[in-house]
Amino acid sequence: MSTVQGVDPVTGTRPLSNAREWLHAHLDARSHPFHAISIDDARAVVDALPGIGPEEWAEAWLATGRTFESRALDAQSQGWPADAREAWRQAYQFAFVGRCPSPLHPAGQFAYRKAWRYFLQAGALDTPPVERIEVPIGDGGREGNDRVVLSRPAGHGDGLGRVTSGARLGRCRDWKAGRPVRRRRGTAQPGQPRTTLACRPDHRL
Repeated sequence: MSTVQGVDPVTGTRPLSNAREWLHAHLDARSHPFHAISIDDARAVVDALPGIGPEEWAEAWLATGRTFESRALDAQSQGWPADAREAWRQAYQFAFVGRCPSPLHPAGQFAYRKAWRYFLQAGALDTPPVERIEVPIGDGGREGNDRVVLSRPAGHGDGLGRVTSGARLGRCRDWKAGRPVRRRRGTAQPGQPRTTLACRPDHRL
């Protein structure tokens, strides 16, 4: 994929028309975060973007996410779990883009929470279904939280085994991939792969 020039050297931003060109180039290449998104629907969002400020950006992508949410609910009411699962997955994809490039702004934080909800809705229709679990992490250290929320296939019990020193989630892809690793510090916050925490030796997933 060729690099799309056009970033203002002073502000570090792009004009809207150039931003659209950049986004279409990433859609063509299915670059992150567009690797699993509905391309035609995403192009429609890009073409209709009113701006690239945090609130405008988040709402533009969340609007299409809500459309897929409605489709998912309708499919579930009709007894079509496969269609519902795919619609929930697309709702997640669009909400995830809405929290980009990072959920620091309140609008991005809201999109991030919606994406997590959609992810769990889709996972609940997987085989086996995905379940939400919480793992205690002591006093939370510098992160300030005493537990971390993860997802895993339901019914696996202690199938992932003992986490001897930390928990790590794979980079945010189509599905979050969790696995134990033997390291002093590890990543664990879904959607924010550089967040770190420390785990005691007796933690289990």
